[in-house]
Amino acid sequence: MWTRIGIRTQIDAQPWTAYVSRVAKGELSIMLYGWTSTGAEASNPLRNLVSTISRETGYGASNRGRYSNPAVDALVVQAMRTLDDKQREAVLQEATRVAMDDVALIPLHFQTNIWAMRRQLSHEPRVDEMTLAQDITPASAGR
Repeated sequence: MWTRIGIRTQIDAQPWTAYVSRVAKGELSIMLYGWTSTGAEASNPLRNLVSTISRETGYGASNRGRYSNPAVDALVVQAMRTLDDKQREAVLQEATRVAMDDVALIPLHFQTNIWAMRRQLSHEPRVDEMTLAQDITPASAGR
């Protein structure tokens, strides 16, 4: 689809270890990269994906596009220091709005997972998308 709009493309499928090594070195001009947040708030992806890369703080560890905006950084730091859930949520929403208005990332795909079970079994999906055998339980009588 990118080629259709005039961008010359070349697919270079690689084993995961080779791929992440090249991504970390900044060798790729564009890449497909997935992220799953295991928490119920935006602090994890904001800290890792759009915060300015900093070895001192550990922020920006997965900021593959090298995006940097001091306003986003300040909001993320403020959110991480805010204990009140409602206040932190408001700050995280503002940081997300600023980063998305800047087009810090271009989301191309949102994963939707589907599980099928026998009627006798039940599975509660995990936030990290992993499906583990120990998470499958007998279905309750009400189901």
